[in-house]
Amino acid sequence: KNCTFISNINILRLGDSYGRGDNHYFFNCTFERIGQDKRFNTMRGNSFYFSQNHALRDCVFVKCAADDVDWGDAGPRSYRVQHSLTIKSKPGTVFTITDAAGNESVKGTIGKLGSIKVPLTQYTMSNHPKPGKTMLTPHVLKIECNGQEKEVNLNMDKYQTFAFGTEAKIQSKSVVQMDINMRAQTTFTIKDKSGVVYAGGVMGSVGSLRVPLVVSAQGDSDYVISGVHADGEQFNETISINEALVYTIPLSKKSLTELEARESEK
Repeated sequence: KNCTFISNINILRLGDSYGRGDNHYFFNCTFERIGQDKRFNTMRGNSFYFSQNHALRDCVFVKCAADDVDWGDAGPRSYRVQHSLTIKSKPGTVFTITDAAGNESVKGTIGKLGSIKVPLTQYTMSNHPKPGKTMLTPHVLKIECNGQEKEVNLNMDKYQTFAFGTEAKIQSKSVVQMDINMRAQTTFTIKDKSGVVYAGGVMGSVGSLRVPLVVSAQGDSDYVISGVHADGEQFNETISINEALVYTIPLSKKSLTELEARESEK
């Protein structure tokens, strides 16, 4: 997060002969090319090990491009380029976002603080089953506030902010941002200990969103994240917010068992 990567040959290598792994996230990073070496690629695949589902979110590319990749003879590789959309509106505003392929990225309700940040995928890059780039924008945002409805097309090739209706005024200075990661089709609600809802909805294909939460002057910072996994298993997690953080909702028991079985086969 918030790092700068500089190289004259290759900036990001997706796995190697002794390393493997999926789901690496790069937030607000800068990737910069120096020199004029003709062998340069921003991304490079290497070795037969898997390295999939990485995310480059709100990143900047200087003298290079996110889709400049040499897959080589690597095993399964994939990553996605994302840009954040901040939606500002009155608490209770309902919204749905759909990508260019018709997949529901996320739907939910604006919480008490009047805003929510959603990462949306501009495109994906993959070499399996064959090399290619899949565009997933423009996105369609449908939003409803106080009986008013609006539908807009958004070309998510950069960070954007969209405001609709009257924005909530945030009085507290103790507001932190929490990135929540979860699997698609997870139903979730985030409440403080008094039961006030800060966010909720059904996670779509994007798998992540950012929610503003308040730490009170008294230091109260407990929130409850509850809901239902796609396979029907319920969850209820209590977390304490003291600073900006990333929280991943644990997998259901069934999903964890399936994942362990797949890993043992590799």
